[in-house]
Amino acid sequence: MNPEVYKFIKKTLIHAQDLSVDERHDYVRKVCQDQPELIQSIMDMLAIEDSPDDNIMEQAPIIQYFPEADVQESRELKAGEKINQYTIIKKIGSGGMGIVYVAKQNYPAERQVALKLITQIPI
Repeated sequence: MNPEVYKFIKKTLIHAQDLSVDERHDYVRKVCQDQPELIQSIMDMLAIEDSPDDNIMEQAPIIQYFPEADVQESRELKAGEKINQYTIIKKIGSGGMGIVYVAKQNYPAERQVALKLITQIPI
């Protein structure tokens, strides 16, 4: 993709995000009349932006501390286990600092989030 096309797509997406879903398609078709091959790609990007579980990291709440989750030995959680308002869906990674899961947040909003449980290190 050349820089001009990239700038055009970015500008179109930014403007289209401010429109209602009904107005978006007309706007994108109008501005892409000279480049009709971009219409579907731009509409697909807008659809991804609107999906409820997109940008999981941008939706992450501020770090929370769960003292009841402290354990001496680190163990993996299974799908369905709960920690406060979070229900574990699956593990997505681990390392020296802890384990990261996809979890369903039940409160204050029902959504998917990334939940990192930090490994307890004795001092």
